Amino acid sequence: MWGASIVASALCALMLFAEPALAAKRVALVIGNSSYQNVVKLTNPSNDAEAMAAALKAAGFEFVDLKRGERTPAIGEPRAEARRQGRRSSLVQMLQQRQDGPEQSDLRQRERLRHARHVA
Repeated sequence: MWGASIVASALCALMLFAEPALAAKRVALVIGNSSYQNVVKLTNPSNDAEAMAAALKAAGFEFVDLKRGERTPAIGEPRAEARRQGRRSSLVQMLQQRQDGPEQSDLRQRERLRHARHVA
């Protein structure tokens, strides 16, 4: 459910900025991080990232598939490309740091389990 709302939010943002960027190169960076140091691996971020990438690709954005370890240097590239394009470009950045809802509550459930084990 949250994945769909993320995609819908991004598409709404794209529509707001689409007119000035129609003739411009469209660049986006989508990261689906499911591995954190102190949290059990999450299952949904990669699914959300794939859905977002598909929506952006359909909207005419360039898509580059980066593998693990290639992400850090690439984070500044969309912003640098937007600067090079000047007024002919749009850059939409969106960060999701929480996952809520009954079907996407990996983090909350795992935190409860970790807390339960710690208390027991």
